[in-house]
Amino acid sequence: MKITHGKFFKYLYTIIIAIWGIITLHIFYLFIFENSEDQPVEGGTYVHGVVGQIGYIPYLSNSGEDKFFQSLMFDGCLEPYVSGTDIKFSEKLCNVSTNNYREFELSVKDGIYWQDGEEVTTEDIYFTFNDVIKNNKRNLQYLNNFNNIEVEKNNDTVNITFPNSSIDNHIILSEFLLPKHILEGTNTEEYIQNFASNPIGTSCGRLQAGSANNNITFDLSSCEKASVEQYQVQSFNSWQELEEHAQQTQIIDSYIGDKNFDGYRENKVILNNFLSLFFNIQSEKLNSEVRKSIGAEVINNFYQDEYENYLVKDRFLFDTDIEGGDINQTLNNRHQELTSPTQEEKELPELPEQIEEGENEYYLSSIDDTHSLTFNFTGSYDSVSVQAGEGAEYQLQSYEGGESADYNIAERFGNVQEGENNYIVRGYQDGQSETLSELTVHYQEKPTIDSDPEYEEFELDFVYQDNDNNKFIKNKIQKILEENEVKEFFNFEKYDSYQEFQDRLESGNYDVAIRGIQMGLKKDISNIFLIENPIINPSRYINNEIASNINNYFITEGTTREELLESIHNDYKNEVPFLIFGKELGQINIKENLDISFPKRLYDYWFKKENLGNINTTFKRNIHREDVFSLSNFYNFLIENLD
Repeated sequence: MKITHGKFFKYLYTIIIAIWGIITLHIFYLFIFENSEDQPVEGGTYVHGVVGQIGYIPYLSNSGEDKFFQSLMFDGCLEPYVSGTDIKFSEKLCNVSTNNYREFELSVKDGIYWQDGEEVTTEDIYFTFNDVIKNNKRNLQYLNNFNNIEVEKNNDTVNITFPNSSIDNHIILSEFLLPKHILEGTNTEEYIQNFASNPIGTSCGRLQAGSANNNITFDLSSCEKASVEQYQVQSFNSWQELEEHAQQTQIIDSYIGDKNFDGYRENKVILNNFLSLFFNIQSEKLNSEVRKSIGAEVINNFYQDEYENYLVKDRFLFDTDIEGGDINQTLNNRHQELTSPTQEEKELPELPEQIEEGENEYYLSSIDDTHSLTFNFTGSYDSVSVQAGEGAEYQLQSYEGGESADYNIAERFGNVQEGENNYIVRGYQDGQSETLSELTVHYQEKPTIDSDPEYEEFELDFVYQDNDNNKFIKNKIQKILEENEVKEFFNFEKYDSYQEFQDRLESGNYDVAIRGIQMGLKKDISNIFLIENPIINPSRYINNEIASNINNYFITEGTTREELLESIHNDYKNEVPFLIFGKELGQINIKENLDISFPKRLYDYWFKKENLGNINTTFKRNIHREDVFSLSNFYNFLIENLD
C-alpha cells in the first residue's frame, strides 16, 4: 500500500500525540504520588515468629512473650500501666482496696462478662486465687511459690492476705482470672487440651478456629486499640528453622531474640529485667573482702565503651560506693590462705596419773601445786631415775623395788614449764640402765601441726548462660580482670541451655553467676533477700531487715524514706551479695519494609498489648487534594523535575 505524504504526517502526528499523552499521564501520576501518602487502615494479619512452644493459656507459662499472648484473651483484677518511669496498677475486672499492702479486699466490677456471655462473679475470683493459684490443684510449676497466701470468701468480696506487706503484691492481683463455670472440676490434662482449644476469657481477643499448637491466630476484630484484624503466632523448633521459613515465605513480620536475619531491622526495647552478677556467699572461697574488692573494681570500670547496646544503667536501690581493697592483692592473699598448709592444734589426751611403759604424749592444762605421776613398768630394779629435759637424772628416793615408781612435777620444782616438757624414765639393775618410758607433756600450750591446704588451687567458678547480653557482661568483667592481672583466678563456664544452667545453680557448686533479676512488673526485689533457693537468689544471702526496709521504702515518704535507703546501702556494702548493672535491652526484629516501631521503654506484656495500635499491615493511598489542585505547586514540580 502506498503511503501518501498526508497519511504519513497523520500517522506521525498520532504517534506524537500518543507519546505526549503517555508522558503527560506519567507526569501527572508522579505529581499525584508525590502529593499523597500511604495511610494505615485497620485490617490484615500480623505474623509473629517464636522459637519453642506458644504458652497462650494462663499459668502454663510466665514469660513476657507468652503473657502478651495470654493478655489478648484474659484480664486480671488489676492491670499495669506506665506513669513516667514507674509501673503502676489500675483496676480492671475488680474493685481492690487495701490499707497496708498485705491485706486486700476484692469484688467484681459491674457489667463484666466472660466471652461466652456468663457474668463474672466473686466465685471466679475465689476459684482463681484459691483453687488455681494457692492450692495449685493442677500442679503447675509456676504456681508453687504462692501456697503461703490466704484466700477467704465473704458474700460479695474475696479477702487475700499475703505473708508480708509489699507494694509488690499488686503483681499477683494482676494474674489472669479464669472461669469457674467452665474449669471447676477439670484436671490438668483437660485444662491443657480442652480449654486450650476453646479458651474463654474477658478480653477482646478470641482464639480463631483451626488454630494448631504451632500456628495460633487471635481474632482482634473486637479490639478497639488494635489496628490489625488478626494476630498470628507461628512456632518453630529452632532459630535455623525460623530463619529459613522467614527467608523463603517472607510472611514473618517480627520475632523477638538476639539473632537478626537478613531483611529485618533491630528495634531495641527495655525489659524489666536487671542484668546482675551474684556472689555465692556460701562459697568458702568468697569471703566478704573478696566480694568487696571484685565488686568495687567491676562497678568502677563497667560503664564504659559499648554497654549502652546491651543495657540501660540502673543500679536500682544499690547505687552506692563499694569500699573494697586492691583486687590483685586481695585475691593473691586469698590464694595464699587457701592453698598453703594450715597450722592447727594437735589433739592430745589430758595427762593422767598412771603412765605406762613406752612413748607417751599428753596435754596438761594446769597444776594447782604439784602433779603426781606413777610410772608403771614390768619387772623390778635396783633403782629408778627420771631425767627432765636436758637436766641431770634424779633418782627416785621413794622407789624401793617393785613395778611402779612415783614422781611429782611442779613449776616450783623447776621440772615443768609452759610448752613442751620431756621426761625419760630409766631403770638400773646390776649397774646396767634400761629406758622404761619416754613422756612428753605439753603444759598450758598445745602443739600445732601442719594440715593439708583447703584447696590445691584457688580458682573461682564463674557460670553464665549463653546469650548476647550475658556474654557482653562476661567479656567486660574478663577484660577488667585481665587489666588487673587476676584473670588466672577465674574459671568461666558457659551453659547453652537454661535447664543446664539452672541445674548448676541448684547444685550450689559455683562461686559467681551472671543472672537476671526478673522483675516482671515489680517495683522492689525484697523477696530475693527472703528466699535461699539459688535459682531465684544465686547469692543465697538472707537478710530480713533489708527486705523489710525495701518494702517500707516504697510506701514511705520524706526523711524516713532517706533513712531507709541509707540503711539499705550500709547493709548492702557490708556484704555485697550481688551487683546490679542495669535494665536489660531486648530486641524485636521487624521486617524492613514494615513501618512499625515499638517504644524503647517496653516493660512487659501489657505494654506490648498497648502497642497493638502501632502494628499496621494494610495501607491505602491518601491524596492531598489541596496540593494536587495547586497550579503553583504543579509548576514548581515541573521545574524541579525538568531540571
